[in-house]
Amino acid sequence: MATAALSAAQARLSLAAEVGGNRLLERNLETGEGRWDPLLFHFYGMAPSTHTPPLSAALEAVHPEDRARFELDWQRMLQTDGTVEWEARVLRPDASVRAPDYPRPGPNAAPMASRGRAVGATLDVTNLRRTARQLQEAVERLRLAGEASGIGTWERDLNTDVAVWDTTMYRLYGLGDASRLVTRGEAVALVHADDRERVVQAWQQIQQTDQSVEFSFPCRPARWHVRDLTARGRLERHADGRPWRVLGATIDVTDARRTSEELRGALRNICALSARRPASARGNAIW
Repeated sequence: MATAALSAAQARLSLAAEVGGNRLLERNLETGEGRWDPLLFHFYGMAPSTHTPPLSAALEAVHPEDRARFELDWQRMLQTDGTVEWEARVLRPDASVRAPDYPRPGPNAAPMASRGRAVGATLDVTNLRRTARQLQEAVERLRLAGEASGIGTWERDLNTDVAVWDTTMYRLYGLGDASRLVTRGEAVALVHADDRERVVQAWQQIQQTDQSVEFSFPCRPARWHVRDLTARGRLERHADGRPWRVLGATIDVTDARRTSEELRGALRNICALSARRPASARGNAIW
């Protein structure tokens, strides 16, 4: 009965580990004998076997740049009664590299025996690390694109009122310290006094619709003359529909508007000159 219950418990543990992506391991610290579950063999690029590789073979599979750290972490694990977590890359026989995370290994004295053992789980975090790296690269590309185009990006948590600005936003508002958080009240205070109420209304409109809202306003950055900014914001909600945060982008359109006004002025001058020309000459035009 006890054997059947133990087998059933081991089967449930293996199923839970498989669902969670964990690879279970155990090693006798005195004899060096170990036990890997089939998922751990697959992780190392090996065929499942009843013969678990010795610790030296497992260490040989660790990326050369990570072996010294792996050995130090293993020794650290042996010297504590708590859990120890570490990461090390693994080189498979096919030359592919995987990034395992060893989240819960720790020495455990076997009941009714003086010999100890190490038990733990290994999690493959290769895809997680790759995704994190790709996300960081995407964020960096967005930052560079924003700096090149003069577009600042921002987000504001509606529960905490904490905003995250990129460096371009601080430049647009003439704020030199890009490390401090800017409250919504501070940002509104930099808007031209005649337009603050309109900006507040636009902010309220953003929170009442699931569509992007665009609004323009003059801003008076510290130590600068008035600049014309255009912003677009969109509300994001929690899964249950509650408002979560507002994401947005802001661009300085001062020079574009000045150029547009200059072009309109030039066109008016051309039309005025044309109106004063003799009627016989009005059919000729220079482009």
